[in-house]
Amino acid sequence: MKGGKIQGPIALDETSKAVLKPLDLNDVEFAENSLFKKWEDTVPNILDHCKEELVNYGNISNLERLAGESDQPFKGFPFADSDIYKTLEAASWSQNNQPRQEDREWMRSMEQLLGKVQESDGYLDSKIQGDASRQRWDDLLDSHEMYCIGHLIQAGVAAYRSTDDTELLDIAVKAADCVVERFGPNGTDGICGHPEIETALVELYRQTGQDKYLETAHKMIDLRGHGLLTPREYFGFGSRYYVDQVPVREADEAMGHAVRQLYLEAGVVDLYLETGDRSLLDASERVWNSAHGRKMFITGGMGSRHRDESFGDDFELSPDRSYSETCAAIADFQWSWRLLLATGDERYADAMERAIYNAIPVGASTDGLRYFYSNPLQVRTGHPEGTDFDSFVHRAPWFDCPCCPPNVARLYASLPAYMATLDSDNYLDLHLFSAGRISVPRRGGGCTPVEITTEYPWDGRINVHVPADADLRGLRLRVPAWCSTPQILSGDGQCQRNGRFVEMTLSEGTESTLSVNLPMSAALMAADSRIDAVRGCRAVCRGPVVYAIEQKDIPNDLPVERLRLSENQEFTECHHADIAGVEATTLQTELTVEGTQQSADPDASAYFVPANSSEGGDAQRASPVATQLIPYFLWGNRASDSAAMRVWIPEHQNVN
Repeated sequence: MKGGKIQGPIALDETSKAVLKPLDLNDVEFAENSLFKKWEDTVPNILDHCKEELVNYGNISNLERLAGESDQPFKGFPFADSDIYKTLEAASWSQNNQPRQEDREWMRSMEQLLGKVQESDGYLDSKIQGDASRQRWDDLLDSHEMYCIGHLIQAGVAAYRSTDDTELLDIAVKAADCVVERFGPNGTDGICGHPEIETALVELYRQTGQDKYLETAHKMIDLRGHGLLTPREYFGFGSRYYVDQVPVREADEAMGHAVRQLYLEAGVVDLYLETGDRSLLDASERVWNSAHGRKMFITGGMGSRHRDESFGDDFELSPDRSYSETCAAIADFQWSWRLLLATGDERYADAMERAIYNAIPVGASTDGLRYFYSNPLQVRTGHPEGTDFDSFVHRAPWFDCPCCPPNVARLYASLPAYMATLDSDNYLDLHLFSAGRISVPRRGGGCTPVEITTEYPWDGRINVHVPADADLRGLRLRVPAWCSTPQILSGDGQCQRNGRFVEMTLSEGTESTLSVNLPMSAALMAADSRIDAVRGCRAVCRGPVVYAIEQKDIPNDLPVERLRLSENQEFTECHHADIAGVEATTLQTELTVEGTQQSADPDASAYFVPANSSEGGDAQRASPVATQLIPYFLWGNRASDSAAMRVWIPEHQNVN
């Protein structure tokens, strides 16, 4: 690992239009007992797993055959290279907090291999280079050439920032220069069918200071939505799928392939941060409002449709057909982070919190070795096992399209970079909460640690200790949207609620402690009546965590579909139950069992005339059953013959 400061995934200087400045990656250290540390500690497992599967599935041999080191045919999707690059990025960030010699050696071996096969002008794509029938850039709609180069750029930037190693960055710069030569300010017009290179080019501009990368990203964003991509009729997806249906500055709705839309929006906000073009920020905020106000699942998942992995109509949010790809949740986390830096608006931190405790970690097992690709909020009893995009009955070790495992690794490896910021008034703002320490400037030079103790998200009490030598004017702690009554338990100096923050002004040379409680209890959440699929149901949340019923916890082999919420439903909190190696708060409760023979008989008709509730027929046959709810992100981690699960639970009614 390099010495000194390590800039994280976003590096902003004084010319940026951001109102908040991200901390360096190694400014934040998670405490050993924290949930964030648990996730961070899975990164070595995920890296080893990814490195092995990239060999097994042919991603590495795709490059080796170009170097004359393999006679295997090309394997995988055209964008197979991108999974290598995401793994390289994760390995690079992990050098900050989980440095391992074997990861550095693997990085060097991949740098050498990429250097062998990269063409003299920088072009690099194992699919196109190995196919004599293909020409460069001849299928921008689906070739993913620029998408892959975007991930290569991010890997190169990460490697340099984490290790000072220039070899991977040099390879990425050559590839970026090849793109600039062809599609930059003086090149032909062209955009990638899968956005991602836009945000990567802006970060390369930040790293190198070379305007051509920013100008190329600017051009690509300006061109999108003007019909440069011609969708193939046999796919039937249309321009919306490729996020090419409307010019970026005119957009007001999240639509099309969710990951493509979300990666594009990250690039749009990046471009605003460097240019100050307010029309970009305004448009991205409109799209964000659409995505989070009318098209987001309660877990923070994005994407309603399996066929094209896309956003659906407003309020089209069926729990059992939730696609909610893990990569989409990660892309949304990255987009919301950029909007938070651009505006300082804590609703974006709320979205990040929702995703990081629900929609993102549910995609990976607690040991980082098995995965869901899509993440429904309900799996019915007897649902058949699927593959890849429909694999949500049992976790799979890998996929034919394995974008999610390395994506999880690169986020977890860089997670410290997203916890806190500094603003222009020299206030430390805490956006995400974890026990640990944050290095802040010390008066007279150097750094000094701000200590945080908390068991968040299982307990809402947060203590922040600021040493006397900290060169800070104040401290702000976000009040989550789910918390209406934050309690200031103690605070040295001037301490008060200020909008979405608890704020403490610091006195120079004085040691200070802020203690805040964000009261947590199980709450029944309702959905907008326009979400037809969950009308008459409630979801259980506690703080930022969404809960689920898993079949394993229901006694007597009762199917999860028969359980109903009782009137005046109560929950007993059981702290620190160990579920597959994660200490979590579970909720014990009694739910009503749907009791009529009509509904219990598997051969009965699905439709019937309900009994008259005044006669008490259904009420007499209803009975309680004790069960527990577990955090949604932990479902699918325990051995079980049945994978049935649900988040939205119907309310019991005296008709059946």
